[in-house]
Amino acid sequence: MVKNNMAAGTAQPSFVSNLIEQLSGEKGHLTADDEQLIKSTAGTLYGAGAETVRLADLKTFDECLPSDAQTQNVFTAFVLAMVRYPHVFKKVRQEMDRVVGTERLPDFGDRESLPYLECVIRETYRWHVPTPLGIPHFSMKDDEYKGYVIPANSLMIANIWGIAHDTAQYSDPDEFIPERFENLDKETSDRLDPKNYVFGFGRRLCPARNFADANVFLVLATMVATLDISGAIDEQGREIIPEHAYKAGFVQ
Repeated sequence: MVKNNMAAGTAQPSFVSNLIEQLSGEKGHLTADDEQLIKSTAGTLYGAGAETVRLADLKTFDECLPSDAQTQNVFTAFVLAMVRYPHVFKKVRQEMDRVVGTERLPDFGDRESLPYLECVIRETYRWHVPTPLGIPHFSMKDDEYKGYVIPANSLMIANIWGIAHDTAQYSDPDEFIPERFENLDKETSDRLDPKNYVFGFGRRLCPARNFADANVFLVLATMVATLDISGAIDEQGREIIPEHAYKAGFVQ
């Protein structure tokens, strides 16, 4: 489709059209392997960010929850954390009202001015890792780690949940504490940032990680600006605090 549109002069600039132009310019034509590479790469990029949405297109709050399991689970974990830790929601809401006000919705330009929300997003990634074991890797050559021999072509599964709950790096890892990311020097902040590992790493690093993170920011910022989040009330008038529990599965 993109090739036909380019030939007709009607193609919009896109990831695929840019690759076609680049490879065609370098080689003079596209080979079958080139076309397969372009399709596979574009498919991977699309699959990683599929079903995400622009808030400007939303009609109801239900549409804020895309069917993409990983992104949706970040939103769900955020709501769970805000119910279980109401003082965090109160603090992030106060920051939102102070910086953005109540006359408009937050946008990408507000992100640097919302440092506590950024801490909340980082803690949400860390506290409830969407893919606890990440994507399997293969070792490309024989290797050794702390005395353990890793033969070439071994299947390797990273314990991302373990990284996110390492007590040597994060005190009280089972608690939701956004303040753990406040007042850090740049080196420490970069080292502890969960975005370094929750989106994978190496050749299996999520190609849409920046898009996904931007989407998470926009949805969570809008939820903070527009919603009051609290637990449901039971028949005795007591607040119901949901359990922080998980079901077995590839995505949590």
